[in-house]
Amino acid sequence: MDLMHIKAEFEAGRLSEAVTEPSEQSEGWRLLLHTVNGETLVLTDHSGRERVYHSLDHATEVGLDIGFDSVRVEEHF
Repeated sequence: MDLMHIKAEFEAGRLSEAVTEPSEQSEGWRLLLHTVNGETLVLTDHSGRERVYHSLDHATEVGLDIGFDSVRVEEHF
């Protein structure tokens, strides 16, 4: 889901959490959004591809810009 639609979902109260984690598709970080219904949405670009940020700080900043008070960082070892 692209940023414009994610922001609309947040404003409608349908998102509960933002999580950033390493991207599985490329080098960098992706932003996942959890809905109040338990679904997980992936932030995508305008063409529907996973949006990958080259720094953890940038991915976290986008989550905060959406409106979340905090963004959880999850790393898989």
